[in-house]
Amino acid sequence: MRLLGAFIPALLLGVLAQARQVEVTLDDTSPQIVYTVPPLRGCQSDACNPANLYNGTSSTASALVIVPFTGTAAAIHLGVNGTIMFQLDGIYVGEYSGLDVDDITTAFTMNNLSNQLHVLTMNAFETKNWDVVAPMQIDYIVYTTNRTTNHTPAIVGGVVGGVAFFALLFLAMALFRRWKQKQRRATRGSWVGRWSDKPNIQMAGMNATANVGAST
Repeated sequence: MRLLGAFIPALLLGVLAQARQVEVTLDDTSPQIVYTVPPLRGCQSDACNPANLYNGTSSTASALVIVPFTGTAAAIHLGVNGTIMFQLDGIYVGEYSGLDVDDITTAFTMNNLSNQLHVLTMNAFETKNWDVVAPMQIDYIVYTTNRTTNHTPAIVGGVVGGVAFFALLFLAMALFRRWKQKQRRATRGSWVGRWSDKPNIQMAGMNATANVGAST
């Protein structure tokens, strides 16, 4: 029974979720991307080919863009005719300059981030005049996160099966112990048996007692 009590917690430890790294792709239309000013949807010139865009769509923003995410890395795919400043959690982390808003490329990447909630902000300005906002065409953003994989159903099945096995084993051991006890009692009974079934022995005992009393 002690073995069963130690086995169950060990199995239940496996129910804990296991983490694995996955890549999450945010299209420009994802609600996770916050546009402080409604963007223009789709290509803004004949030079932009929808076939080259992720899901065939893009969004051209002319104001601050905010992207919250939880992960350890991120890559931003966009185009700009100007310079984009990137901030992560309120801290400047880099910039990207482009000459064609329709030239979608991997503009910026971040790696080795702590696996926690981050807030990425992007704002574009004309390269020669930082007082003028420049449009940036966002295609998609990819970030890497640790996502939990829950194997609870399979593990619970294993726990139930393991518990059933040990329960049957415990029952078999209990039945075997009871059988052994009966065997020992039967062996002891074979020497004398029930006292009521041995009148000769009873009489012999009584006679022996009587003889001792007479001699005294």
